[in-house]
Amino acid sequence: MTDQVRPRLRKPEFHGDCDVAAMVYGPGDDPDLVLRGFIRHLLGQGFDALGVVQRRRPDGPGFDGTAEFILVPDDEARGDAAGAERAATAACGTALQSIGARLSHALKRRPDIVILNRYGSLEIAGSGLLDVLAEAIERDIPVLIAVPEGLFGSWLRMAEGLAVKLGPDRPSLEAWWRSLGKAASDVSPGATFCERYK
Repeated sequence: MTDQVRPRLRKPEFHGDCDVAAMVYGPGDDPDLVLRGFIRHLLGQGFDALGVVQRRRPDGPGFDGTAEFILVPDDEARGDAAGAERAATAACGTALQSIGARLSHALKRRPDIVILNRYGSLEIAGSGLLDVLAEAIERDIPVLIAVPEGLFGSWLRMAEGLAVKLGPDRPSLEAWWRSLGKAASDVSPGATFCERYK
């Protein structure tokens, strides 16, 4: 078993009060575009939104299977992909470990929401970003995760039915966010740490 798929010790402990939603998408959908737009929308409202999105180079001549994992808004603030973790598809577990460590560190500040780019084969094997999901649930931080239609059954079994299913569009995500009792923050987007956490 490789390092990329070695099961981790912490399994997410879903419960009736956790706020976890799966954005289920199909082959024609672009989940990262939707997630990135949603993160920017929340940031514009003054929420402390944090997430990881994935960007692949388009298929075509010279495509080398490279994917970029971008921590939003941190990497975008440094010039979009300046801090991105890049990895060939076969080695994306290594890049996700690095992103996962950065996300885990950021969870200590208790952001308003954490958005995860995928539930995929690494997560099914007990790796990927499962540690981040588990920690966010433990800290009562809402989580939104993209789940491909083909893996929804596996996701449902892991979540034991204790997660909301959403469509791959902004109106669905915003309706879920409002259902959590979230309204636009009175804190301005450019507020300092002290202003935000008074």
